[in-house]
Amino acid sequence: MEKDSLNQVGSAPFQSSVLLSLFSGTKRINDKARRLEQEKRIIRLKKGLYVRSADDGATLSLPLIANHLYGPSYVSMHTALRHYGLIPERVYEIQSLTIKHSRNFDTPLGLFSYHQCDVGY
Repeated sequence: MEKDSLNQVGSAPFQSSVLLSLFSGTKRINDKARRLEQEKRIIRLKKGLYVRSADDGATLSLPLIANHLYGPSYVSMHTALRHYGLIPERVYEIQSLTIKHSRNFDTPLGLFSYHQCDVGY
């Protein structure tokens, strides 16, 4: 049963509390998360946020991961231009805009950068 438990989360990022509900018999969920990381079944994006590994059968959506990693935010700039075929260059980071402070996350899936934009009301 434990082998199939992660299939329930799909490919969306999830918090460690989801692991606690999936593996309810586990007393130390952080140890369980580390073990799943070592087995390459999950990927740690930041403290308390994980995604199933593509090796474990998940289809990963980097824009979806970007929106969960730091929000509120939306994928924009070069990443969006490349997605819609408006620029020929390859994009090496997922760029997003946010109303919060600018921030970068270097994860095993790549670099995610968030740029603050002013909201002019």
